[in-house]
Amino acid sequence: MTIDRANAETARPVKVGPMTYTVMNVEDLRQGDQSLDGCCKNSTCEIFLDAGLCDQAARVTLWHEIMHVILMQAGLCEVMTEQLCEVMAHGVMDVLEDNPWLGERPPRGA
Repeated sequence: MTIDRANAETARPVKVGPMTYTVMNVEDLRQGDQSLDGCCKNSTCEIFLDAGLCDQAARVTLWHEIMHVILMQAGLCEVMTEQLCEVMAHGVMDVLEDNPWLGERPPRGA
């Protein structure tokens, strides 16, 4: 995998379970001859996003990579597929966009 950290834009942290990952936008994210939208490197707690992605694609790609991390932390590597991570990423994005209050504390009962 080719990652040029020297050209990484401003990195941001994201806490997933007990681990804090550094999220970086990088130019020309590749694995061999294949261009990637994103990838995570669990050994260094890093998530890389292709800097050329539009805002919507970058958000869903970030959630896709977060789903990989969540499933790995849960010991579910055997069920983790690209399709599952993609479906979950789109589902989370849809729910958060349709229900912006979810970033707040839920209302208390009467």
